[in-house]
Amino acid sequence: MKTNSLKIRFILYKSRMTTNGRAPIHCRITYNKIRKSFATGLSVNQKDWNSKTQCSNQDEIINQRLKIVHHKLEEIELYLNFKKDEYEVEAILALYFNKPIEEKGESVISFYNKFLNRQKDLIGKDIKQITWNKYLYIYNHLDEFLKSKSLVKLELKKLKLNLLYDFEYFLKAKKGNKQITVNKTLQRFKKVIKQAQIEGLIDRDPFLGYKVKKINKQIVYLKHSELKKLEEHKFGNYRLEKVRDCFVLCCYTGLAYNEMSRLKSKHLQTNGGVNWIIIDRTKTEKTLEIPLLKKAENLISKYTFDKVLELPVVSNQRFNSYLKEIAEIVGIEKNLTHHVARKTFATTVLLENNIPIEIVSHVLGHSSIKVTQDHYGKILSSSVAKEFKSLNSGLLIFL
Repeated sequence: MKTNSLKIRFILYKSRMTTNGRAPIHCRITYNKIRKSFATGLSVNQKDWNSKTQCSNQDEIINQRLKIVHHKLEEIELYLNFKKDEYEVEAILALYFNKPIEEKGESVISFYNKFLNRQKDLIGKDIKQITWNKYLYIYNHLDEFLKSKSLVKLELKKLKLNLLYDFEYFLKAKKGNKQITVNKTLQRFKKVIKQAQIEGLIDRDPFLGYKVKKINKQIVYLKHSELKKLEEHKFGNYRLEKVRDCFVLCCYTGLAYNEMSRLKSKHLQTNGGVNWIIIDRTKTEKTLEIPLLKKAENLISKYTFDKVLELPVVSNQRFNSYLKEIAEIVGIEKNLTHHVARKTFATTVLLENNIPIEIVSHVLGHSSIKVTQDHYGKILSSSVAKEFKSLNSGLLIFL
């Protein structure tokens, strides 16, 4: 038996019973798990109605007319199946009442799929493979969510604000996503829906009124004392020493893992009497221009052989695994990952030494200064407070 076959049932509406004991009969149809009901225009005495057989025990004329309704609905289902077009319960009702079937619009999933296919042609031109993969990841979650709601064929024009909040809940409760991941997911999904609006498939933005939940994420970085302890520790294991050296190098350059793993002699240049690292950042496609501090130069020299730089790079996963081992050995009670080095460079090395945030933003290769301010606003505030305390002490001398 087809799971989406039409189910027809006649229901007595007792809540609308008249003073003479008669109640209207409604027809309830269910198709593809969607239920709709309509008034048949017939009524029967409540005492004569048999809910099991869905007919009157006394009035045969009523029963014949109900059979006509039932037969007409079955003929409509047969006709729609013969056409072999996909249809919903609304189409059955439209034909029953001799109304035109409303033309279905593009579904959310089908449009998203087209969006993915178009973007796939742009990989290596306008977007990166990793970016496309993220959109695919969201597509899979969205498809699973809509299936769980029996809304696989949900039309774009029927996408409502409440469904976006339901999707947010699904990502957290069912997929275990953290708020920062949820925000990124909905941000990218919004871009897909915006494209549908540009193409004229919808005339309103379903995200209008949607509020992104703010995240108060604490920045993990090494303080000066912790960085010094890490630098000075003598490892008996050369494997850990190499990882420590690469980590410390990034603490003094701000290189992300991808750029550190690609760093070669060709990326080292001298300009204006200063040695620089000049390398393109994969994430933002901006060129990083980082002046080399002395400690970074020393580490680069350590791994330069015959003028060829060969950093002892391991995979990102192994790198982070070794860092946890290093943290335990050295006595650093923080969750060390490669990204902590980049945060340490921005905070302990730059901001806490009064380097202007514009310069910090530039050497980190952020897409805008706002990104830097959003990430390091609290650190910057503490530095400002420290400077004002110093200023206050100086002012007291003159009072």
